[in-house]
Amino acid sequence: MAEGEVSVTNKNGDLQSTNHVNHFVNQFTSGGRVNMTRAEAADVIESFILGKGGPWDWDDFLSLPQSDEELEQIRARCDSLPEEFPPQQRTHYCGLEGIEVLRKYVAFLRNRAA
Repeated sequence: MAEGEVSVTNKNGDLQSTNHVNHFVNQFTSGGRVNMTRAEAADVIESFILGKGGPWDWDDFLSLPQSDEELEQIRARCDSLPEEFPPQQRTHYCGLEGIEVLRKYVAFLRNRAA
């Protein structure tokens, strides 16, 4: 592992050893929660919808509890969307209704960040 890299496991227990987690790790509070802004959360969700995020961005978002209670509720709901709206195809995260929920969260978070 190179200097500056952090080794963590994702929610599936897979070992990760890359710089992508540094953004989140640097934002941890002493309680083990992430201090993400609403704009950052909207960016992560939107990037996921568009397929533009990094390989672990979505997993990091779903796996790391948020210090802000409203963002934590959104994170938890995003994590449960596959069960609430099962995907029609195995390669999809959730059903179309779930994707619409994600889009609404992006708009809501961008509005609240302004």
